Amino acid sequence: MSSSTTVVNCPPPDRRLTGYQGGGLARIITSNDIFPTESLVGRRGREQELQDRDEDVSEPQQRGIEAGLTAHKSERQGGTGGGGGAGGTQDAVFVEGKGQEIAEEWTFPDGGWKAWSVIFGCWLYSCNVQGYGMCWGALVSDLQRHHPSTDLATINLIVGLQNFGLNASPFLTGRLGELFGFKRMIAIGSVLSVILLVCSAVAVDSLPALFVLQGILLGVAHGISLPLFMTIPSQWFSRRRGLATGITVSGTGFGGAIASLIIRGILPTLGYRNTLLVYAGISAVVYVCAWFLLKTRKPPARAVPARYDTKTGLPPGIWKDPAFYSLMASVSVAVWGFLTPSYYLTDYTAAMDPSRDPNALTTALPLIIQNLGIGIGRIAAGSIADWVGPANAMFFTFLAGGVLQLAMWSHVTSYGGLMAFAALYGLFGGWFFLLMPGVAANLFGLRGLATITGYVVASQSPGQLAGATVSGVVLSSSGKYSNVGYYAGAMMLGGALLILPARFLRQPKLLAVY
Repeated sequence: MSSSTTVVNCPPPDRRLTGYQGGGLARIITSNDIFPTESLVGRRGREQELQDRDEDVSEPQQRGIEAGLTAHKSERQGGTGGGGGAGGTQDAVFVEGKGQEIAEEWTFPDGGWKAWSVIFGCWLYSCNVQGYGMCWGALVSDLQRHHPSTDLATINLIVGLQNFGLNASPFLTGRLGELFGFKRMIAIGSVLSVILLVCSAVAVDSLPALFVLQGILLGVAHGISLPLFMTIPSQWFSRRRGLATGITVSGTGFGGAIASLIIRGILPTLGYRNTLLVYAGISAVVYVCAWFLLKTRKPPARAVPARYDTKTGLPPGIWKDPAFYSLMASVSVAVWGFLTPSYYLTDYTAAMDPSRDPNALTTALPLIIQNLGIGIGRIAAGSIADWVGPANAMFFTFLAGGVLQLAMWSHVTSYGGLMAFAALYGLFGGWFFLLMPGVAANLFGLRGLATITGYVVASQSPGQLAGATVSGVVLSSSGKYSNVGYYAGAMMLGGALLILPARFLRQPKLLAVY
């Protein structure tokens, strides 16, 4: 009789059993992974076997883990509503027709030189892939000199298209990584990114070419790598996964800050074209170093097939769940205002003091400070989410970002005040990307979490595409940066309010950790 494998809820197995024991999901709610394809390692009582399984292997063997080996998580008594509460967990796998229970255990180094070197490689990728958009404000003013008859709102559509490609493509690119290997697809994305940056530098005088090359295609090239290097940390860390993921995501801010410093230092001398060529060269070196640091875990002796019990990979009834639409609407609305300071801080700094050299480093310093704040804030955000709950943390970060834009940025008139806003906004207004999987896990449980998170990531795409352009339209029509702050702050406050229905549908207690 042929056997089939089914994941079911069961009590924890007797620890006195011998052989292949244990259980656990290679992903927890503080993770920022988008497409979890973690490896399993079997334990048979010999620690040396675990070490041997982590040695380097050939490419065909490596791709075994990247084929979507995923386990489902069943909850013990004591969990909170929505399947994402506290309490112990245990996976069990029954092989029908044999009457034998096979339990799978996820094992993780949770430290050590090799694991942390992998995190450093992921951080370097985050610096390049996600940090690019954060340094756009340092580039755009000089790009406008090549197109003096084009307003800032239209030029910012370039980075809007780039963000759209970055956030809309992980559904496809994550699956390609599972099919053809993580490192292979990451290498392809890296090479394409460098080529597109070089082509964009050559085509600087053609705005339509920039929309295609530096916009949508560069975003898709970055999107090839994004879900893959974001997944790798969860293969190496369990107890410290929030910290490891926070460090990886912090590359967005640190990478943006470092790139802004370099760009502002060479832009006045080299101009836009040559500056972009230098940036492409630096990116190539970083990609090569990071690629050799990345390692993926080996597959287990027995793997659970990557199957959900629904055709869509989503929990049954989610399309009728108001909490699902509350979360999607919250992220979709808030992101329209989130990136506005990153694109307009440098321009506002120059406009606030016309005597200041627009190409001086001090003009870009508020943007640099904001990006550093984002890096530091995201490292801390994982631990804060463990303390107050991811849904509460998401409400706070949207609320803080909205209030800071409405109360500070819209009224600041001094350079020092602008620096203070940039620091506070970076520290407290940029957590949401890290928190999305955690909120989804709390609201809907762990079954189908990757697919749910993919939907939430995709809900950003309209705001990533047009948010900066709409801010530019507000600026062009009113001529006041204060109105830009009002618009962007209101959108983030709207996102904060829209997460509340999901939060209180699942956990009505006001001060509960959720």
